[in-house]
Amino acid sequence: MTKILFLALGLLGCTLSASATTITFSSLGGPHGAAYNGHSEGGFTMTPTVGAWQQVPIVFGNPPPSIFSLSASAGIEVTSGGAFTFASVDLGDGDVAKVGPSYTIEGFLGASSIFSFGGADIPFNFSTINNPSPGDVIDRLVITMNAGASTGYNIDNIVVNNAAAVPDGGSTLMFLSGALGALGFYQRRLRRA
Repeated sequence: MTKILFLALGLLGCTLSASATTITFSSLGGPHGAAYNGHSEGGFTMTPTVGAWQQVPIVFGNPPPSIFSLSASAGIEVTSGGAFTFASVDLGDGDVAKVGPSYTIEGFLGASSIFSFGGADIPFNFSTINNPSPGDVIDRLVITMNAGASTGYNIDNIVVNNAAAVPDGGSTLMFLSGALGALGFYQRRLRRA
């Protein structure tokens, strides 16, 4: 009986062992200001969609490196070739004296928009922007920033998770209920014998 209980708890633990991937831009090798044309990291691909992005290897990041843009508007797209979830991103403003940039973050599954949210006046340095719907499954993430009065803005630490590794609360609860029911049935049979 104890073996079955430990087996059930072990299997449950396996379903909860999802780990997030943080895209840190640490694999970029160019000098400060080198063009950023996209890259792959942790099974995810980042592709610039609008504006011009540049690399910041040692000067600014959370921690460095990061990517930055001086364009009035610039965006990147994150894909993985499959479904994933988005947890957070660090957005930065490198201009101390002005009103910070604004941002829009959109998640898509196929052609359908799953979530869209944004904000304005990112303060100097970096702010972690959390997804209000971190469990929503998407296959494309688009992060767009607008300079406003700022002269430049940065992106760092995009936290994503492959959907295959994301535990589904309903499935976990159903598995646990079934395991406990089987354990009760097994115990009842032992008492009758």
